[in-house]
Amino acid sequence: MLEFRWQFIGLFIVAISAFCFTVVNNINQLYLFKLLEGIGFAMYASSWSGIFSRHLDKDRIAFSWSADHIAIGIASALGGILGGLGATILGFRFVFVFGGILSLISAIIMLSIPKIIFPKSIGNDNQRLPTTTDHSAKNIT
Repeated sequence: MLEFRWQFIGLFIVAISAFCFTVVNNINQLYLFKLLEGIGFAMYASSWSGIFSRHLDKDRIAFSWSADHIAIGIASALGGILGGLGATILGFRFVFVFGGILSLISAIIMLSIPKIIFPKSIGNDNQRLPTTTDHSAKNIT
């Protein structure tokens, strides 16, 4: 659950930093907001790896990681293209506000999915029940 919290807080920090870019007046502010953004992305990315790793199918680990990295690459490429077009047509402020809004929406959506990510515990002994969403649980026969 700690990773989930770090991921949520990281997305929230990324959203705040995107909004902050709209008020940059000097290079020191830019560095400060980029530092804030970097902290947010570091929190998000590292926690994502932990959560993702826990839900991998044992016989498809390489494929799952490959698919994850391909999706990130495609999203980055599309984000670069659409962000460049948006900045050209509507200005950088629009791109920063839009990016911040998307990050906030992502963080809010995350609040609705912890039951999918984290399986139920049995009592207080922290043992996990095997569920369809917990691929790390051992098959009980």
